[in-house]
Amino acid sequence: MGKKIGIDLGTANTLIYVGGRGIVMRAPSVVAVEQQSKRVLAVGSGAKKMIGKTPGSIVAYRRFRRNLSYASEVFEKSRRGQFL
Repeated sequence: MGKKIGIDLGTANTLIYVGGRGIVMRAPSVVAVEQQSKRVLAVGSGAKKMIGKTPGSIVAYRRFRRNLSYASEVFEKSRRGQFL
């Protein structure tokens, strides 16, 4: 039987739970993206530190703020790449 993993993409924080271990990750639900290339530059705490401090070519998104479907897609890709 495989491991049980739960991911909560909350509005403020993202939590990852692994069965038998508990919560293994808690980070701000923020991602920083380079606009032209759509490359994810940072997620979590690193991206949160970039809010309001980036040039116009880099945008830091908070997870459900402004209900941006693009932000949801970026979060899915960044989380999958970082944690799975």
